[in-house]
Amino acid sequence: MRAKTALAVEIAQVDRDRFNEAVAAGHYPCAPHTLRGTTRLFEVDDVVALWVYGRMIDDDVPPRRAGRIVCELLISTLKNSVFKEPIEEVVEIRTTRSRFFLPSDRVNAADTHYGGFPLVYRRSWPVGRIRSEVVARLEWERDNLGSDD
Repeated sequence: MRAKTALAVEIAQVDRDRFNEAVAAGHYPCAPHTLRGTTRLFEVDDVVALWVYGRMIDDDVPPRRAGRIVCELLISTLKNSVFKEPIEEVVEIRTTRSRFFLPSDRVNAADTHYGGFPLVYRRSWPVGRIRSEVVARLEWERDNLGSDD
């Protein structure tokens, strides 16, 4: 299932103009590629990532930083073929030296160090729930408004 930009930003609750500005400025480098004059199409996990981006923007994270973080999340977990099953929750882990993302079932909540460095920050994203909501909305759109893909 795919969504055009207008529907993707609506589902993700992201202002379309701000999204287009972020893409044009190179602040959201993992936006689905498109040729000039053609429609950008988002896969389900692209919309999930856009939803996370929107919440980061809502939390006053600058677009350049939010875009970089969300693209790391998208590439390292949601679109990573290493993980055979859909990921239900992604944990963002930041140490004094790096940031990375892991499925929650690979993270021990009691850990205070990762890769030998002290844990500074940990945040989780319920991507399984978000994905279910995105799929439900895309199915509703298809069933009630039809698909022109």
